[in-house]
Amino acid sequence: MLMKIKSIYCLGLGVVLCLTACSEDSFRVDGDVEGGDGQSVVLEKPDFHGVWTVVDSTRLSSSGGFSFKAPRGAGPEVYRLRLDDRYVYFPIDSTESVKVSTTLANFGHLYTLSGSDRAERLARFESDFARFASRESNPDSAAVFKRRIYSEYVQPDPASVVSYFILTKTMADGTPLYDVDGEDHKYLAAVATAYRQFRPEDPHTAMLEGFALNAMRNHRQKNGVQTVVNAEEISFLPLTLSDEKGEERRLADNVGKGEKTLLVFASLTDADAPERNRRLLELSKRGWRIFQVSYDADQYGWRDAAVNLPWITVNDASGNPASVTDYNITVLPTYYLFDASGNLHDRRFDLKGL
Repeated sequence: MLMKIKSIYCLGLGVVLCLTACSEDSFRVDGDVEGGDGQSVVLEKPDFHGVWTVVDSTRLSSSGGFSFKAPRGAGPEVYRLRLDDRYVYFPIDSTESVKVSTTLANFGHLYTLSGSDRAERLARFESDFARFASRESNPDSAAVFKRRIYSEYVQPDPASVVSYFILTKTMADGTPLYDVDGEDHKYLAAVATAYRQFRPEDPHTAMLEGFALNAMRNHRQKNGVQTVVNAEEISFLPLTLSDEKGEERRLADNVGKGEKTLLVFASLTDADAPERNRRLLELSKRGWRIFQVSYDADQYGWRDAAVNLPWITVNDASGNPASVTDYNITVLPTYYLFDASGNLHDRRFDLKGL
């Protein structure tokens, strides 16, 4: 009898643990869209390149209600709901449930989010941004508007995914709200520093640092700040990182050794990795040396992918941004092609023509 009770207890405990794990690995977004009976709504998330991909879709009920349950990503991220060509953005970090309330006529323009302070803050920002973008009922100049947005929405929580979303927000014409070519270097630097301190392994960190360093460099150049350095001319900057086995690998040991070398900055765990690896394998079989740098925060997933590749693979997601800054990495993938003598031949963002 005692054994039976223990078995039932263990079974019950196992179910509770399973339910808890499942809850932690997924999130819910529920909502109602007044007047949206039968309309199709799509749940989307961005990949590492910022391209939005479909997670799930459903049709609104007769009362306009909907519900999604989806796997949680490796880290905090901003997702969105799409209805036709209108969008509602919402953050998912430690929150397991978000509620959206809006109407069909105002979808993407006027809505409320609940479930977390960050969700509510993002909804308020989107409302402010929409008014600013349309220049209606918001007389703020761009500089004043950005200063107010930073003070109200970013500064209180700079290391949040909401702050990342705001700092990378673009206008309808593709112009960034906070521009690396303008005077926004101080905002970008502050958020990049917060991410480095509190989220060193988050893949957003390296991207933010790249934006911030480019912005500061542009600011110095525009203001006539120059640094004169007398040095021997080199075709590439030193790069030493650990591979999937923990061994240090040097770019200098591979470039200029009598074969063409392709320096690759790309993820090994994104959706495009399999096709990209197939094409890199073709180049490898033709005698090209390949040295690939990744920023995958998922160390286990990265090692599993790297161990099967015949070229050198290293990871720079541990907190050292040297490769991002030295090689001006603002988008992934990025490719540097060196000839057999080690001279830099080309820089590309795709493999076409190689």
